[in-house]
Amino acid sequence: MSTETTAGEELDAGVTAATAPPADGPTGLPGPPIPPDPTEEPTLGLTDFGGDIRGDVKGDDGAQEKPPDEDKARKKARVSNQVADAFSAFYRGPWAGGQATFNVFNGDVAAAGSTFGVRDGGGRRAGGHRKVTGRISDEEAVATVSRYAAPPCFAEAQTKLRSHHVVVIEGRPGMGRRAGAINLLRKVTRERLVVLSPTNSLRELAERTYDKDLGYLILDHVYEQRRADLEFTWSGVQEKIKRAGAFLVITNAFVGGTTSSAVPHIAWDLPSAEATLRVQLGPREDLDEIVRDVLTALGDDTAVTKLAAVARMIRDDGLPADEAMRKLDEGAAREVLEWFTGRPSHRDIVAAAALCFLEGTDVRTYESLLDDLHDELAERVSGKRAKAQLRRRDAEIFGERETRLYGTGLLQVRSESWNGASIDTVAFKDDAYRRHVLAELWRTQTHHFWDAIREWLTGAAVSEVAESHTAVASGLAWLACFSVNETQRCYLEPWSAATSGWPGQVTAAYALWFMCHRDGLASIALQTAVRWARSSDSDQQWTAAFALGGELGMFFPSDAVNRLWQLMTQDTDLWLIGCASMAALFATLSDDPDGDPVTVLNLVDKKMTDFGTGAGPANRKGPIPAVQLMHLRSLTMSAALSVISASSIRTGRPAVAEYLAGNPQRTAMIARIWAGVLTFRPLRWEAFFALRRALHALRDIDEDYLARSREFGSALADALPEAERRTFKGSFTQVDEQVRKGRKEPLAEVLVACIEAITKKVYPGGVR
Repeated sequence: MSTETTAGEELDAGVTAATAPPADGPTGLPGPPIPPDPTEEPTLGLTDFGGDIRGDVKGDDGAQEKPPDEDKARKKARVSNQVADAFSAFYRGPWAGGQATFNVFNGDVAAAGSTFGVRDGGGRRAGGHRKVTGRISDEEAVATVSRYAAPPCFAEAQTKLRSHHVVVIEGRPGMGRRAGAINLLRKVTRERLVVLSPTNSLRELAERTYDKDLGYLILDHVYEQRRADLEFTWSGVQEKIKRAGAFLVITNAFVGGTTSSAVPHIAWDLPSAEATLRVQLGPREDLDEIVRDVLTALGDDTAVTKLAAVARMIRDDGLPADEAMRKLDEGAAREVLEWFTGRPSHRDIVAAAALCFLEGTDVRTYESLLDDLHDELAERVSGKRAKAQLRRRDAEIFGERETRLYGTGLLQVRSESWNGASIDTVAFKDDAYRRHVLAELWRTQTHHFWDAIREWLTGAAVSEVAESHTAVASGLAWLACFSVNETQRCYLEPWSAATSGWPGQVTAAYALWFMCHRDGLASIALQTAVRWARSSDSDQQWTAAFALGGELGMFFPSDAVNRLWQLMTQDTDLWLIGCASMAALFATLSDDPDGDPVTVLNLVDKKMTDFGTGAGPANRKGPIPAVQLMHLRSLTMSAALSVISASSIRTGRPAVAEYLAGNPQRTAMIARIWAGVLTFRPLRWEAFFALRRALHALRDIDEDYLARSREFGSALADALPEAERRTFKGSFTQVDEQVRKGRKEPLAEVLVACIEAITKKVYPGGVR
């Protein structure tokens, strides 16, 4: 079975679990789940499954299990609540400068009925993410090639790519390296273009398989320190690519830092600003006038990405040049600089600095945390007069709220509607102010100021105000645009290791999610999460797993599912959050128009084939020890249950049902996954409940829902062993009766349609 998620993106099919028997029972996982109470609507999730894979059932048709160990059940509930609170807090908070609605976990971690993803109040996707890895669509490639102004170095790069098959282009973000790489590859091949993960090491690149004539691209490749065999490894990459007849372009920001005689490294140039604008704008009568106005306002050394953005707003949105440049926030930069040169008071500067990390919080929360920052700064100055000036509590302070409301500074108070109530929040008057305020603060303030900010933020990140966690994370992502080292060293690294507890871990993960939406930082966010996942610190591993289930996993889905599986297979409690993150990733990718949820399904399907009913991967040398195989089987089933139980953010309905309705070609794969969980006795009841819920949802999704139910029932029958087909109707009916709480009513027609399709496989002559 192919493990391809997108062209050129293989899933890791290796076994990473330890070979020693786990300490906690035969599988290293908690015991079977609590039996469902027929009088209550079930809450599904990562129940305490595991134990003997045969289960302890009530007869052949039974779907209930024996009660779990009480302590383990409490632990599962505590972890579930932590994850639920963390996701709920993030998706209530500010998103990219505005209020938005985000993921909410309802109940257990696998959370049937939960919602995952990012959306604004209107219900559409917010944030405008673009998947970094995977295949580049033909439409995007054509658009990039059709509006491209080549820099002076382009001809040399093209010649060397054609002869060497591999080139590295180096330059800072904003120089158009991605567009340049796509254009280079299109000059040498008309076949598919595939973006590989930036975390691929040179040794991994030298060992992977490449398809003939395909163009491969790595954006912001992870820098590798010089070592004795580095030149040899570069040669191996070049030889492997050339022998395959493929082409590879790598981009990075380390100019001159990775030079190799085996692979050409080219310092990328900026194309002419005028040429860029003319190509981007296309033919029009007022072209000369627009180009002159834009260049006068922005200058000849403006980043290519900014010029392209201005041209796009003028060309596609019909905006005048001055309005397009204002939206680009160049005007905001000038206004912020003018405010700082006007020598504002100390308290005004501190208020603006605090808002960089608290934007969107309510007035009272902002004022309380602002006072904390003043106190922290006061501790770092000497002299009674200086301390008194910083801490003064005179009549002026009581008027600061009025000044923010009616003043001419950078801040404002605005009214937000939340659940029908009006809430006053503090924000910058222009959304673009925040990044420029941070840039100016970073340029002008000493380490004493930033030490105070660090101590203050550490307190804010662990405060009981959940909204501040999201705002702090967003501010840190902007700070990373000016100093990644400061952000990582002072905040993300210690917080991810739980020095500030679970709230600090959550805030560190949030920061990585926001970094994915900052230019040039998505790759750094992935590298950071991978480093945490490889750490020996279990707290950092937990933070990495949590981060991979959100926005970070949406940008790098293949990396996310591979890392999550590797974390889950360790003999720790990471399987809890690993399964939750896998489910969240599937649901969010399903909702996103550019998402690729089949990445998650492919991994689950592959692991189901290897460990669900088999003896391990077919390419493995020798059998897997029975205890380890049972452990991996339990992990596979728990991950599969989480995925098929996750819910759509758009509708709240099962994400797998939404996905199946729009992608009927995936019916066989989804049926195989479901069949595997149904045959796993410790999770049999939960699998039946998830199936019942998904079939019910089809009535609201597909006009021909009965036909779709029959199709899925037929595919499920093909995937189920013959003995399971015979017991299917009785077990499914039992679960349905329990969920309906004893109400005397017939089976829903969608359930009947599915059952009939399976029964026909048992009795070919007709349904009995």
